[in-house]
Amino acid sequence: HRIKVLDMSWNVMYDYAGIRIREIIGLAPDWLYQEYIEARRHPKVIHYAGPEKPWLFPEGDFAEIFWSYAKKTPYYETMLYRMACYAANKEREKQCGGRKKSVIYRTIRCLFVYGPKHTLREIRRELGL
Repeated sequence: HRIKVLDMSWNVMYDYAGIRIREIIGLAPDWLYQEYIEARRHPKVIHYAGPEKPWLFPEGDFAEIFWSYAKKTPYYETMLYRMACYAANKEREKQCGGRKKSVIYRTIRCLFVYGPKHTLREIRRELGL
């Protein structure tokens, strides 16, 4: 039987909320930490393990890689729409009922005109985050 051991670049986990590297991987022996950091430089498979998925949080770790591939699929516009709906629903939960339409409209318009990263920055700015 032949067994091929794959290096860490075949299962690079994204840095969830900025804590995975600092509080988990950082506790590993130095050789293992260095291997992980090297794998991050040239990931072959990115594992979005955690609640902040790039299709909902486009500012997350390795999200730009996800979106670069998403743009090449026939589902790109659907993903943008769902992300806009998610952001609008989160906003609506925090706002009074009177601004629902304008927030949804502005979010979707911003997504299609400026892209997901800019839109998320604008949502955060409006929420004072």
